[in-house]
Amino acid sequence: MHRPSDARRRHLGRLAVCGALVAMLTPLTAASGPAATAATTTTATSSQAGDPPGTTYRYRGTFTAKVSHAVYVSWGGGDSEDRIVEATIAGTIPDIRMSGRDMIAMGPTGARTSVTSASGEGMTRTNSGRYIETCEGSSGTASGKPMLLPYGPDGRNALTPFALLTVPASCVDSDGRSGTRKYRYGPLSVSIWDERVGTERLEIPFHEARGVPPLQGADTCPGYIEGQTPVCEYVIEGTLALELVKKEPPASTKAPRSRAKVGRGARKATARVTCPTGCSVTIRLTPLTGGPSLAVPSRRRRGSGADDHAPRADPAGQASPRQSGGRSPHDARIPAPGRQHLLPHEEGTPVKTSSIPGLPRVATRLLTATTLVATLLTAGAAASDTTAPITAPITAQAGADGTITYVKGDDVWVARADGSQPRRVTTDGTAARPWRSPTEADNGTIVAGRGNLIYRMDQWGTVLTTLDPPDIANSAGELLGGAPAHLAVSPDGRTIAYTYERYSCPLNAPCRVRHVTAFTSATTMINPDVWGVTYYDNPSWITNTRVAVNADLIDNINLFDLGRGLTHWFDEDDYTTDDQPLFDFEVARHAAYATAIRNSADRAHVVFYRVRGNYRSGGRPPIPEGFCATTPVNGISSPTLSADGELGAWQEPDGIWMIQLGVTAPCTIEPALVVAGGSQPSYSPAALQTSRPETRSFVVRKTPRITGRVKVGAKLRVTAPVMAPAPTSLTYQWLRGTAAIKGATGSTYKVTARDRGKAIRVRVTARRPQYAAKAVVSPAVRIRR
Repeated sequence: MHRPSDARRRHLGRLAVCGALVAMLTPLTAASGPAATAATTTTATSSQAGDPPGTTYRYRGTFTAKVSHAVYVSWGGGDSEDRIVEATIAGTIPDIRMSGRDMIAMGPTGARTSVTSASGEGMTRTNSGRYIETCEGSSGTASGKPMLLPYGPDGRNALTPFALLTVPASCVDSDGRSGTRKYRYGPLSVSIWDERVGTERLEIPFHEARGVPPLQGADTCPGYIEGQTPVCEYVIEGTLALELVKKEPPASTKAPRSRAKVGRGARKATARVTCPTGCSVTIRLTPLTGGPSLAVPSRRRRGSGADDHAPRADPAGQASPRQSGGRSPHDARIPAPGRQHLLPHEEGTPVKTSSIPGLPRVATRLLTATTLVATLLTAGAAASDTTAPITAPITAQAGADGTITYVKGDDVWVARADGSQPRRVTTDGTAARPWRSPTEADNGTIVAGRGNLIYRMDQWGTVLTTLDPPDIANSAGELLGGAPAHLAVSPDGRTIAYTYERYSCPLNAPCRVRHVTAFTSATTMINPDVWGVTYYDNPSWITNTRVAVNADLIDNINLFDLGRGLTHWFDEDDYTTDDQPLFDFEVARHAAYATAIRNSADRAHVVFYRVRGNYRSGGRPPIPEGFCATTPVNGISSPTLSADGELGAWQEPDGIWMIQLGVTAPCTIEPALVVAGGSQPSYSPAALQTSRPETRSFVVRKTPRITGRVKVGAKLRVTAPVMAPAPTSLTYQWLRGTAAIKGATGSTYKVTARDRGKAIRVRVTARRPQYAAKAVVSPAVRIRR
């Protein structure tokens, strides 16, 4: 469950730089004087026109919701327990305080939750499955006052409607004896938020489904047993209605005061700003007599010339993976300190050259900015008084459009292509269950992995689809599954490529890491055989039907066309005897540039190419031409290119680095660390959304029903649910108890011997553009023994 955290409170009272610094080159302002001037402007962010910043709004709230909890525990040997509890609840929260988008109501007097209806059923099997107890309940009670608290820095809030829901059940066992049980669960929280702060009435729908794979621990999953609970799900959906009762003005509404000081030489500026809640502060520095030169220092590494590229053993004295005939996919991700200077095609001061054939000796340059623009956002609960340095990031000249997604703090983030205006997309990532491999379609849909599942969401974190990919056989016939190691969504957002990887030692085959990459629809899981699989990894889309992949073991670059198969593109032994592995290959969406990781471990570096000919369709394209590279850094990985080829980015142990490319600055400006602590960057031409798109909800008129004879060998059918508006697509998942039946994803299901005495249900998921996906579970039918 979501727990209110201190993240939002830590955010209050700060001047948040965190990637909001944006530098650009503009003409100098002609004036006289030895220093620069600083101007400060303030903009109110209150959602209600005419209300001063910092106004607190007090609401009376009521909510209705449907909640359910399902858990399945397997003890082995035929012994197990499964149960599902459902309830409709209603509640009142008489005093909700909203400041900005934060909602606070900590169990106020008069707050209560009641159970309108409830049901519970369960089945327990013991004595090697021969003893069976079935239980059913039809009423319930809720205890504990409802609460509403903010969590996370993105303006979301957590509604906890009850502390404990109890459903008593009457039970009968296989010996005819009767008894009682009490099914309990809670507390359960759901995230809600609304930007229309200050309006008279608010209707805020909410929906959340969590727990697949199971929530880890008995505190969040009653009855949880380590290693024996494959299913533990919570679902809550409903509406929170708010009615404005009172407005409370801030304690002080004085205009913000500021004082800025610019040091001699205009190398750095500091500003001390006092600002009430809910305002933004913009600080501009305008040179009066010439522009400040902001130099990005060269990060040249000490080395021994050509010897730095000579083959050598690792510190343990073992041969390198390349020398031993294999390479771990994480060779280039071993953390170690290091920086790089660029090796573009340009004459200049002699520096260490690249080992890539055809890349000449080059020099580095310094970034000079004449005008610096920085935006500082404040969201203090009280007036803040902060001093912040202002520096120039590498993006001073960047004109690339689109966005970049990445992982930071175990969550998915999205920002403009130059790293500015970052926004946290997810809020529930942890070190134990981090988000990984984010990728974004041209329409702004983000796909990322967490646990064994693939999630499709918008730029605001609203989950649109959840996919559970099947296990797939690798080249040695072994089944690979679990958490996908790499994800990539097609430009049109309709197809997802996913890769499994595992080190193994099969019979009659060498021990090494093996991969398998498959493809599925972005909205429903399809059989991997439909478009075919490849035993190569790191897929990146070139068109909606073609991906680039690097070959397993020998690490060359290939093309895979959906439903058609592989085409070899190039390997370094096509043009040089200094053959090194290539992987993590990517082509810019709308420009003839590409990038890859070359070599591994402490010799790994990023390479940039110009691509030629028709690489989007047809046969083998011409070999790309390398024109720029970085020096080796241990831990460098995940290179990516903006859609127009103007920016390149990659991951190093200390974060995400960027470099300007293309005709604007073809590798002539030093790269810069843009996202400290960031990883797994991925570019997209999609624009950064500035307002949350409206997501509507289905109204269920009639739930699905199972028809047919409830015996082994018979075929069951499910009637479609009736919803308003009508869904454009329906997907099905049949359930045995609460566990999904593998492969049972149609509107019919043939009963098997494994279903004897068990409850069969079907989960039908409805979808429609601009509507949140809606899952409805049918009532259970029990199969005859």
